[in-house]
Amino acid sequence: MIIKNLLITAILSIPCFIATAQQQPEDYDPFYRKGNGTLVLNSGEQIKGFGTFYILGSNVKFLKEFDDKAKSYNVSDVKSFAINDSVWFSKLTKGAEVTFSKKKTFVYLKSSPTGKMKMYERAIIESEISAAGALGLTDRLRFDYFIGSEEESDVQSITGFKFMPFAKKVSALLADCPALSQKIADKAEGYSPDVLPKFGGGLKKTIEDNIAGRPENIWLKIINEYNACSK
Repeated sequence: MIIKNLLITAILSIPCFIATAQQQPEDYDPFYRKGNGTLVLNSGEQIKGFGTFYILGSNVKFLKEFDDKAKSYNVSDVKSFAINDSVWFSKLTKGAEVTFSKKKTFVYLKSSPTGKMKMYERAIIESEISAAGALGLTDRLRFDYFIGSEEESDVQSITGFKFMPFAKKVSALLADCPALSQKIADKAEGYSPDVLPKFGGGLKKTIEDNIAGRPENIWLKIINEYNACSK
């Protein structure tokens, strides 16, 4: 089983690297975003210009139109900002905190900008301590996912206790969409996150099944269906 789990981990990472290599420009940097966009401050002021953002940072820089110098804006002063077609919000994330800090952080809007419920993505660096006690040798970029509305200042981790047990809590949360709620309550295929990797049906199907069963993908499917639900 250990060997199988290691194999699945290695296999599932392959499509991501291939997709990134095929879709991103040559100067793409996974840690930085830059381009034209709009910044919205908590005061309601909107600033249009050229934005630069380090995805692990707590500040975003914007060069306002017709200005000659970029200004840095802290997460505590920002409501949201868009760079090219990507949008980030300033949110207090709950349920998957690395520390007990109550500071806000920038989270990427993973789902559609329309709809009552939204999914957000937070980038973090995960570090492990080697046998020699050295840090940084196994650092890797990782993502957490959160659920909430655009109006809420707090967002909840998709793997947090708020949504456990999944079938009971989430079906109740989405009770105003009865058909979807029932699928979740019944743990229908595609409406319940996979706890363990699936095997069988060939390598291609194994990869597809495990990607589809990841909590963030199950949640995204549920959110899209919920937002499209005719109430």
